Amino acid sequence: MITLKHKGTGNVWQIDEAATESDMRRTETHFFKKAHGKRETYDEYRGFLIVRSTVTFTGAKPQRMTAIYFYGKGEGMTKPALMNVHPKYMPNSVKAAQRMIDKLIELGEYEYDIEL
Repeated sequence: MITLKHKGTGNVWQIDEAATESDMRRTETHFFKKAHGKRETYDEYRGFLIVRSTVTFTGAKPQRMTAIYFYGKGEGMTKPALMNVHPKYMPNSVKAAQRMIDKLIELGEYEYDIEL
C-alpha cells in the first residue's frame, strides 16, 4: 500500500499497488465511458493509470498527450477513485510517466504543478 499526502490540503490517499485496470474499470465506469481523445490507450503501473490519447485543441494541430491518475482511497471514502496528477511538465511517453510515478511514490507527497 502506498500513502500519498497532498501538500496543500493535507489529505492522505491510500493507493493499492496491486490494483489492475479491471479494478479501475469496475469502480470508475463513468471515467472509461467518457472519451479523453482519439486512439486512447491505458497502462496501469503501481496503482496508477497512464492514459495516452491524441487530442485537438481549437485551432491547433492534433497532439499526443499523456495523463497520470492515481487510484486510491481518501479519508472517509468507502471505495477508491481515480484522481488526476497534475505535474508541472506532462510526460511525453509511458516510460516517462512511469519514472514520474516512481518519483512521486518516493516523495510520498504531491501538489498541483509538482516538478517530477
